[in-house]
Amino acid sequence: ILDQLNQIDCKKIIQEELSSILGLYLVHRNLTQLKEGDFSNLNSLKWLDLSNNQIRALPKGLFSCLNFLRWLHLSNNQIRALPKGLFSGLSSLQGFYLYNNQIRALPKGLFSGLDSLRWLHLSNNQIRALPKGLFSGLSSLQGVYLYDNQIRALPKGLFSGLGSLQELNLSNNQIRALPKGLFSGLGSLKELYLSNNQIRALPKGLFSGLGSLKELSLFNNQIHHIPEGLFSGLDSLRWLHLSNNQIRALPKGLFSGLSSLKELYLFNRKLKNKTKVNMKFQPNKKLKPYF
Repeated sequence: ILDQLNQIDCKKIIQEELSSILGLYLVHRNLTQLKEGDFSNLNSLKWLDLSNNQIRALPKGLFSCLNFLRWLHLSNNQIRALPKGLFSGLSSLQGFYLYNNQIRALPKGLFSGLDSLRWLHLSNNQIRALPKGLFSGLSSLQGVYLYDNQIRALPKGLFSGLGSLQELNLSNNQIRALPKGLFSGLGSLKELYLSNNQIRALPKGLFSGLGSLKELSLFNNQIHHIPEGLFSGLDSLRWLHLSNNQIRALPKGLFSGLSSLKELYLFNRKLKNKTKVNMKFQPNKKLKPYF
């Protein structure tokens, strides 16, 4: 009887100890499979790192008990799909890292309820499309990284409500068009990267309201024409990269008002009257134009 009591007490102690663990790091452990309930006793867990393994699937309900989790690392695995409801209940999650996997699609409502999420890393996957409303309710987001995927289109209103967003990286995809008003309401955005895509046109007013923007990258696209006043209001812009496009001419006064601009890259073979363009920047002594 005494042995049985000791055994019961021992189990209770272990459960109590597990429930108080704050961080669990299982990096480079050759993990291939996770089962629902694997983290059921880790109620106080704040950091969970499962990166650099061989995990292929994540069962629904895997993280259901981790109400206090703040950081979740799943990068450098072989994850192919994310079931809807996988992150339900993770209202405290601030950082989510899922880069370098094999994810092809993101179900609608996948991030619902992640009110505290600030950093979302989904780069270097095989994502082809982003459902409308994917980021709805994520008002705390500060950084979204979706570069090195296969995204072809961005639905209108995709980034609505992300007033705290500061960094958005969509480089190295297959994006062909940017709908008008796509970046509306992103008044806190500081860095926007759209390089290495297949963008052909930039609608007028695309960057309206981005008064905090400091870096804008559009190089290696198929842009033919830049509408007049496209960069109006970008008072904080310091770095602008428009190289390797098919731009032949620049409208008069295109860069007027960009008093903070320090570096401008305009390497375009078809661009004419480069000397006249260069003359426009002489009053701004801090600016370094690269043609």
